[in-house]
Amino acid sequence: MSRHGTFAEDTNDPIKIIGSLDLLAESVHSSLLKNRLFFKTVTLTVRFEDFSTYKRSKTISIWTLDIFVIKRTALQLLSKFIGNRKLRLVGIRITKLCERDEKQTLITDF
Repeated sequence: MSRHGTFAEDTNDPIKIIGSLDLLAESVHSSLLKNRLFFKTVTLTVRFEDFSTYKRSKTISIWTLDIFVIKRTALQLLSKFIGNRKLRLVGIRITKLCERDEKQTLITDF
């Protein structure tokens, strides 16, 4: 399950990049909720203006569907790439998925 966004113009503006990443995280999270899935791994994809592409992943120890885990992890992974080089694309991928048991109640269900 993933979402990617290409900027209209290559950018190194952290506000624009983080804003785009937030929207992508919200979209992925919406799909998790809709499909009643938990996840463990967040993968960030970045593509620079010269089309070099990098992916970095982080796996957490527990199953979750917390949007703040997605955003925080993506930002941690992004921090290694923010700098002088301009980005063309950012993406978030969620893997190691597990279906939520119908009987299981989450604190957010109350």
